[in-house]
Amino acid sequence: VQGVAYDPRNPNILYAATTNGGLWRYNPADATPASPTYPWRALGDKFPSLATHCVVVSPFNSKVVLVSTDL
Repeated sequence: VQGVAYDPRNPNILYAATTNGGLWRYNPADATPASPTYPWRALGDKFPSLATHCVVVSPFNSKVVLVSTDL
């Protein structure tokens, strides 16, 4: 893991930028007993490169996530 960021509106939601695995999002709601799914979801598997370094979530709009990659 190269970088980690949390959603400023919901600090339980995390984003992780990984060396060669791309960007991942953690949502604990996905791990509840009512809907037991894997809480980490891969994002951006269609990026030209999965080598990510930094991740930042906008404090104004938590749907805006910026991530740096190697191209």
